[in-house]
Amino acid sequence: EMTRGGSDERPSPVRPSVMSYRELRNFAECMRSLGYPRVISMENFRSPNFELVADCLEFLVTRYDETAVVDGDISTEKDRVHFLKNVNRAFSQKARIKLNLKRLYSADGAAVKELLKIAEVLRKAVEAAADGENDVQDGDGAKDDETATNDDANNTFDKLFDVKAIRKLAGDVTNAGAKTFDCLRHENDSGSRVARVNAVRGTVEIGEIEKAVQSSILGVKENQQRLERGLVDLAKDTNTLRLVLEKRKDELDRSTKRLGTLQAARPAHQDEFDTLQNAMPTLYAEYLERHANLAYLETALDERRGRAAVAAAAREDALRKMRGRLRETEMRVLRGEDAAIGGDGDREGNSDSEDEFGDAGRQGASGGSAGGVGKPKT
Repeated sequence: EMTRGGSDERPSPVRPSVMSYRELRNFAECMRSLGYPRVISMENFRSPNFELVADCLEFLVTRYDETAVVDGDISTEKDRVHFLKNVNRAFSQKARIKLNLKRLYSADGAAVKELLKIAEVLRKAVEAAADGENDVQDGDGAKDDETATNDDANNTFDKLFDVKAIRKLAGDVTNAGAKTFDCLRHENDSGSRVARVNAVRGTVEIGEIEKAVQSSILGVKENQQRLERGLVDLAKDTNTLRLVLEKRKDELDRSTKRLGTLQAARPAHQDEFDTLQNAMPTLYAEYLERHANLAYLETALDERRGRAAVAAAAREDALRKMRGRLRETEMRVLRGEDAAIGGDGDREGNSDSEDEFGDAGRQGASGGSAGGVGKPKT
């Protein structure tokens, strides 16, 4: 196989293929019908003969396109590789014929198969052109008889062709062309445009097309099988869900019936419960009133106890002061103070004690009266 990038290395040697006599004969006849000046025999390709292969290729390129220019220098390996590449490019772009350059480079019986591809295409084109010229000549000779058989031809045309179908097909072709034009006009992706141009300009091999079609068929079959398996699984899931749904519906019906039965049945103590529920507001109001009275009475009791404690503390203080004065008086009497002074002191002490006891008594009375003012709520 030739190295990529146009390198100067020699392609790897190929195994010489067996050249059949029929292929060589067909190739020789094709070249003779195309006007090749040299005689081709079986002995020409028993050994590698690159000069003959190059001459045949150059003749075929010129026969296919007179304006094509191919460099015929094959003096070196690099020139031979370049020559084969140019020939392959010319036929692939214009005739869409893909050549095997390894076989052509071997220049033996394997190269005849590649040359035969081009020669057969050119021979068919020459034969088609010759048949067209013969048809034109036959048409010119039959113009005199055309007038006599005009009616028969019209009848035959009407039988062979349907005018409505032709008009319909013409309309379909026009619509398809308009759609194609619109799609190409809105083609904004440069990558898609380049791919389309390459596909149009590239060669089309029947083998590659068959492989692509077979691959597409296999992909479609796999997708079909996957979808069929998915449909089978979906049917199973559908049946399972249907059974579950029916089971849930039965359970719902039973629960609904049970609920209706329970709602229709009246409990044994429902009457007593209704009576107590009706009496609940009155009892609750009475409870609130008693709770408020109890809170008020507890507060009043706490206040009364506080005032009694204050009055007791005042009396204790007054008694303590009076005891202190009495001790002082006794001490003065024991010291032998004057009776007058003692008498005055006793009177002052008695008056002071009376005042203190009077104050304590008034405070106690005021506390008692204050504690009995409030009344609880009824």
